[in-house]
Amino acid sequence: MLAQELIDAFLDSIDPAFRAGGPDVADEEIHERNVARVQLAFAAVGRGDFDALVDLCRDDVVLDIAGPPSIPFVGVWKGRDEVVAAIRRNFAMLESQRPEIESLSAQGEHVVVILRERGRIVATGADYSVRGAQVFTFEDGKLRRVREILVEDPA
Repeated sequence: MLAQELIDAFLDSIDPAFRAGGPDVADEEIHERNVARVQLAFAAVGRGDFDALVDLCRDDVVLDIAGPPSIPFVGVWKGRDEVVAAIRRNFAMLESQRPEIESLSAQGEHVVVILRERGRIVATGADYSVRGAQVFTFEDGKLRRVREILVEDPA
């Protein structure tokens, strides 16, 4: 019976978890604005325009990338300058990138991107292929946190 109680507790936590996405979880305009902000961030990085990325971030933004040791750009960075410097450095480690968005969802202040990316690591010349999830969290219209979880994709 204990296992059923645990399952019931888990199921009972789903709606509160949804509502914990912020006071605007049902506001489609907020979702659209935050998706547009994610698009602006991707575009800025793609152009190498890190000054534009700075403008999208809160002073206390946090970037948290988790993954296996084979991925050379995992870590946690805090503060706008440190985060933007890490993103600049991380993208300088890569070449021939081919990112693909597999799905994207928005709920309140959160945008979740499920992606796949292939390319080459500059230092070693080795090809890489990863799948991942990125969770962008906004506060007051600015990026507050990015959590990214990456796994190697042998395909």
